[in-house]
Amino acid sequence: MDKIDSEEVPNLWLVCDFENFHLFRMSTKEVTRFKLKDLRKHIKKFADVAGYETERIQEDKIEVNVKAAEKMAKLHDGLKAFGFDGHNLELYQEFYRSGLCGGVDGTISETNEE
Repeated sequence: MDKIDSEEVPNLWLVCDFENFHLFRMSTKEVTRFKLKDLRKHIKKFADVAGYETERIQEDKIEVNVKAAEKMAKLHDGLKAFGFDGHNLELYQEFYRSGLCGGVDGTISETNEE
């Protein structure tokens, strides 16, 4: 038998005798044991099987959001130190935040004014 790639190994493993359940989450090494009669109390543990995110994934997103907020604060301070303020400062930050500046090479295209 060939070795299974790590991406193909299921994150959740369930072992049961239809009365006693042992749920193993490989990513966190969490083990949950419960009886069939208590299944509804533990149903959220199976959320990622249905495509929902688990709390751990949400915690990771919070960490990423904190890092993004720190970068935005640094950008704000840098633009302010460079002389931007008020509406112009907020406008540049909004462009950056929305991703419109991604890949821009620093040039500004000119428009024909009448």
